[in-house]
Amino acid sequence: METKKCLKIVFSVVLSDAGEVTRAIEIADGIRIHSPEGYELDIIFLSTGSIFEEKVISNGFKIYKCSPQLPGIGFREDLKLKEVT
Repeated sequence: METKKCLKIVFSVVLSDAGEVTRAIEIADGIRIHSPEGYELDIIFLSTGSIFEEKVISNGFKIYKCSPQLPGIGFREDLKLKEVT
């Protein structure tokens, strides 16, 4: 019986932006498709709260909830950033 090595990859992206989420999922999916034989792949996305968490989960990836939890509306609103004029 062959023992598989575990390869753990963690994605830390702004999950409150649809473009960032989509790109990160595509990269993770590419890694999953092209992972070497003999490896068990564990891909985890970090999140402080996001409306896009379900999209990550529905694509077969795990979410690790980090603190502090934020509303997940958008990174400008969550981090209380102000526009520079």
